[in-house]
Formats: sequence, C-alpha cells, structure tokens
Amino acid sequence: MRAHVVVLVVLWLLAFVVRVDATRARTSAGHGDVAAYHQVARNLYEGRGFVQDYVADRLASPTSLPTPSNTWWRPLPSIVGALGMVAAGEGSYEAGKRAMIALSSFVPFVVYLAGWILLRRRSAAFAAGLLAVGFHLYLDQPSQILSHGPYALFAGGALVLALGVERTSRGVPWFGVLFGLAYLTRGDAQVLPLVLAAAILAARLFGERRPLPWRGLAAAAGAFVVVAAPWWVRNLRTFGSPMPPGMSKAALARTYEDWFLDPDRLTWERYRDGGLERIARQKERAVLDAAAFVPLCMSRSVDRGKDVPPSAPVRRLHVLGLWVLGPLLWIGFGWLLVRRRRAALLVLLHLGLLIGVYGVVFSAIGRNSFHSSLFSVYPIFLVCIVAAVDLLLAPLFRSRPGPRAGATILVAAVLAGLNVWAARPHLQAKYGGVERMLEPYRRLAAWVEAEGIESPVFFCRNPWQLSTEARVGAVMIPPGGIDAILRAAATFGVTHLLDETRGKPGLLGIRPGLGPLLERGVLRRIPADEGLRVYRWRSPGR
Repeated sequence: MRAHVVVLVVLWLLAFVVRVDATRARTSAGHGDVAAYHQVARNLYEGRGFVQDYVADRLASPTSLPTPSNTWWRPLPSIVGALGMVAAGEGSYEAGKRAMIALSSFVPFVVYLAGWILLRRRSAAFAAGLLAVGFHLYLDQPSQILSHGPYALFAGGALVLALGVERTSRGVPWFGVLFGLAYLTRGDAQVLPLVLAAAILAARLFGERRPLPWRGLAAAAGAFVVVAAPWWVRNLRTFGSPMPPGMSKAALARTYEDWFLDPDRLTWERYRDGGLERIARQKERAVLDAAAFVPLCMSRSVDRGKDVPPSAPVRRLHVLGLWVLGPLLWIGFGWLLVRRRRAALLVLLHLGLLIGVYGVVFSAIGRNSFHSSLFSVYPIFLVCIVAAVDLLLAPLFRSRPGPRAGATILVAAVLAGLNVWAARPHLQAKYGGVERMLEPYRRLAAWVEAEGIESPVFFCRNPWQLSTEARVGAVMIPPGGIDAILRAAATFGVTHLLDETRGKPGLLGIRPGLGPLLERGVLRRIPADEGLRVYRWRSPGR
C-alpha cells in the first residue's frame, strides 16, 4: 500500500506540472461546450445556482431567461470549476481550469491501477502511469472545464474495478461511488453497471466459482444513490422529474440541428416521415463511423479523420499516432486478447455498448459524443501500449527482468515526452484560435456597456460563447421559418440580433425567415463597433 501511495504522489505531481505548462495559454472558455460548463460554474460561484443566461437546446421547454441549466450536460464539471473559483476567490476561467487540472491529474494513477490489474507487474504499471502523464489526449480537454477529465477519472476507474473482479470482489462497493460520480459527469456512464454485471457473471461461471458478492453489490447501489440523490432532488424541484424532461427525445433527431427544435416537434411520426430506409442508413453510418474510429483513435482523434498537410500544427500528433501509438495499441490489445481474454472481452463489451448509445440510439448527435466517451477506455488502451512495448523488449532482455523493467519505464517516459512535444504546436494554434474567435464577443460586450443597453437578449448562432463572454442573454435562432423565429423572439424577449458570420450572404442568407423580417422592418441594422453586424429587433405590431 505504501508503494502505491508513493506512486500516486509522484504521478499526480508530474501530471499537474505538465498540464499547467501545456495549457497555460488557455485563459478563456471559447468552445460551446466549455462555455456552457464555465457559465454554470461561474453562476454557482456567484450564488445564482444551476441557471444559464442562454437558450440553445429546448429539450426542457424553457419559457424565459435565465433558464435552468444542465438539461443535457451533467453538472459535475461545473461543480469542479466552481470549487476552483471558490478556492481562488474569483470567477475566472483560469481558476476553474486549475481545479480541473488538479482533478484530472489523478487519471495517470487510474492508468497505473489498470496496469497493475492487467499486467500484474508494478514496473509495467508505473510505465503505463508515466505514459499517461504526457499522453496528448489528456493534456487539453481533460484540463478544461469539460466532462473529459472527470469522466476519464471516474468512468475509467469504474471500468478498471470491473476488470479487477476477475481477481477479487473487494472493489465492488467503490464501484458505486465511481459510477455515481461518472453518472453526474456524462449520461453514457449508465452502461458501466452492465459491464460490472458481465464481469461478475464471468468470474462466477468461468473463474473460481466464487459466490456472488451480494453484500458488495448492495453497498455499491447504496453508494450510487447517495452520490446521485442530490441531483435527483434538484431536478424534482426544478422539472418535476428525477431527470430533465425531453432528454430522450434527442434520439428522434434526424440531424444535429434538430437537437435545437422545440421538443413537441421531436416526435416519432416526424422522425419516420423520411422513411424507415433513411433511418436505417442514418444509424448504419453512425455505427460504422464509431466502430471505424476505435482502431484509429490514436491518430484520428486529433484531426477528425481529415487529411493532415505537412505544415499543419497537428501533423506531429498525427504521425506519432499513426506510426507509433496506433500500432503499439493494436499489438498490445492482441496480447490482451490472448493473455487476459476476459478483460479484453469486457473492454469490447463496453465499447459495443457505447457504440450502441451513440450509433443506434442518439445517431444524429453521436459522432463527437462517442469520441468523447472513449476517455473511459483510454486508460486500458495506454496499458495495451505499454504491454506492447514490454513484449517487444522481451527478446533483448532474456532472463533479466530488472533491466527489462527499466527499459519499459524508459520507453514509456520517452513516449510521454514525445506526446508533449508533438502536442505543443497543436495546442498553441488551437488556443490562439480560441482568442481570435472570442474577440467579436468581447467587442460586443464593450459596445453594449458604452451604449448603456439594459438586459439585452441577442439572437445568434453561438449562444454559449456570446452569453458567457459578453454576459448578455443569448438565444439560438431556431431552425424553421418565420413563425418559429417570431415565437422564440416573443418567448425570450429578444432585443437584438448578432450576425457572427463572415462575408456574404451572412446570417440573413443562411437562416430562412430572417431576410423577410428585415424587409418587414422587424430587423434594422444599427451602427456598432467596426466588424460587428448588429440588428435591432422590433416585435411585429410594436
């Protein structure tokens, strides 16, 4: 136990330093999901509770601003960010980010435990944890106010405990705690109990035929309820149900944009209008996309499958993943199938369940969400990479376990360093792009303050970023024609429209219905800061 504690401290310190250094240029939320989590964290810190000042999805049928938050995204990432703000005494993004870095710096220890369970050698397990310190996919998103860090930690930890059932059932009660925290982070965590059940049955039927751990399962169920109950109580008070209504209706979205429709329009009748053949094609594409992504995740996860020109900042990562990490992963997983078959099959079951969630059920919105769900599996993948390294080094160190262990650790440390080196230009370019993207919203905030506009509510394309950066109300322009736009404007008290597009035809040419409203005088272009296209919204008949 003392050795494990020492490893935990060493890995956490290394991971914290590396992540702080890698993300020091990211000081703003930027991306839609990050902005959504950050705004809720800031509202929690300011004592406003779980509310948001924008409307994007309409799954819970919001009727005014501010609206209850977390109708789709789970609350834990925002809670972590808020705790960081409390500790720092300020509601800045940087404060929330540091809290997330502190939490996600425990992920290498989860990888270490996975290595300990699967490889059964402390040196190989430490090598896996060391690789996780610099693993490029752990540097960026898990360090931001997003679900990736908590999910990698809690869902990854729960999966590791499920794999450990083959050896012992003592970790089953802790599975309930980790599952509860993962459940508060991402909805797809709900597949984890199925993996645990399969692990227990496999140990019962094909192992030492131990009795079923009923007491541990009862403790796990109780722990899960204790962790999740406060969130259910909040939802009952806010929505009248344990979980926000309308979430399941996202399964009836024909395109990603349908997610922003009024929930009354997300019906089975509308969904099947295009025919069962179209539905089958949609789900087939989603399933194949997810399944094809898994073996290529080390390279394709950073470029979304696009061609990478030699001059692109992500080129280093692409080459490293394609020619080094990817092949090692395939070799290591093959070793796992041969030497730890039950564990490998459980990992495949977990992957299959995730593909089912985002390929078969939530097909229209599943691609990026499936990619993010793999953070629960990356700890096992890193162990597979180290297993491959150890296997390839074996012929060089016959009957010399000490030097072989040292060589495995050294190679893992080199791979971790290469990951950090390869990620730097990509992260620098990405964070620079975030700052450039946010500049119009900051100029808009200055213009609103200079004009003395009270309680403005803007129609826009990116309500998350606009509301978070400019601290104004923001409503996504709904899909559909004039009637849908006018209803949304009246419901949420829209006062202005911000055209965030560049060039022609602009937002008025992209959204059907806006052009005629300009002709009818509902929209009127007004002078604003240079580079901003702002329109005043005048309700018809006013």
